[in-house]
Amino acid sequence: MQFLLCLFIFVITFPYATTSDLSTKFNVTIKIPGNTTSLRQLPYKTVHVKYTLPNSNDQWSIVKIEPFIQSLNGEIQQITVHICHVASSTYQYDTIWYNDETICKNSHLMLIYQWASYSSLTPYELADGHGFQFDKSKLIIFTVTYFKEQQLNNDQSGVILTISTVIPRFYMGTIVVGNKQQRKRFSCRISNYPRLLYGIQPLFSKTDNARWSIYIIRYRMFGRKIVQSIVDSSILSNHSETNMKILSADIFLKPGDYLIIECESILEALCKFLIFYKYKNIQLHYFIETDHTCQNNDYPNLFESIPSKRIVGTDQNQLSKSSANAPRIFLFIIVLLIVIWISIILGCVIMRHVCGLVNFRQDSSTQILNRTAKTPFVRGLAANDQSQRQRAITTTGDRIAQMDVDHTTGLMNG
Repeated sequence: MQFLLCLFIFVITFPYATTSDLSTKFNVTIKIPGNTTSLRQLPYKTVHVKYTLPNSNDQWSIVKIEPFIQSLNGEIQQITVHICHVASSTYQYDTIWYNDETICKNSHLMLIYQWASYSSLTPYELADGHGFQFDKSKLIIFTVTYFKEQQLNNDQSGVILTISTVIPRFYMGTIVVGNKQQRKRFSCRISNYPRLLYGIQPLFSKTDNARWSIYIIRYRMFGRKIVQSIVDSSILSNHSETNMKILSADIFLKPGDYLIIECESILEALCKFLIFYKYKNIQLHYFIETDHTCQNNDYPNLFESIPSKRIVGTDQNQLSKSSANAPRIFLFIIVLLIVIWISIILGCVIMRHVCGLVNFRQDSSTQILNRTAKTPFVRGLAANDQSQRQRAITTTGDRIAQMDVDHTTGLMNG
């Protein structure tokens, strides 16, 4: 009976635990509808597919994106996934449309995933407790771009989104760092709320001779300027073709900080990067996500602070050591201030002690002088008293002698 009771409890609890785990995450597949592309008569090079929440009250977060390519003949140039922040008065999108470069009309757009022909099909999965916010104010735009125009194409490539119903610890966002002009060296400035960097993905193909670097320049009090190296091509050389680098250290981007980008020997027309960041305050998500680009803020004097190519190529460890020494310098300054503070207190105590000794000596000398001045006067008083006593004794003796003489004379006369 005891065995049957344990078995009955196991049968009840095991399916419940499995269902609970599955209920926190589920998959959504977004792909090109095959029937619409086959019926289209006009050629197209780009296809856009929209996905919205089935229930407007849901609060979800995207935690994983996995691409699947049906066309194996290399026709697809790239696949992108955007989150479009919409409003009530926003243009009503169709479910699918073609050849329109304006992905998100009159709204704020944020790129969260890009797959290119040179990339692998490795899923892009966020760390635990991280996710892109997805609610009724947003919709997902899935886009496929082909190398050549298509007409009768039954391609049904797409992506699989893993959605979580659990509120994440950190919400994710991205910034497209690039320049519309064909420049290989540019800077941009973060304009609003601070954010914590999560990862960096180059939006161009990786070649053997391509060299690039990304720095942060921070301006602090008294004109102090801090240069910090984030990532470069040598760090990503051993990574997969997804070119995604997760930053291990906590690197904050604060308002007023500059991103400095340098690209060399890149065959692509543009030098662009997708920078992932995270934040905790959900009330700021709108203000942060609307600041999704960082371009065309060039300041030539900023590049003078960047280490030379020789340092970047041969002595990269020196930069990390300099950044690692910053806490030690700060600790040394704190210790120095504490020592100065203790020295000031000890100096005050010693000065008070010395002043007390000086005052004591002055009081002692004054008392001695007063005693010295009073001594002759006292001696004079003593001498006067003694002379008066002597006179009194002499006078008394004279009186007694006179009385004796008078008494003797009287006896003789009698």
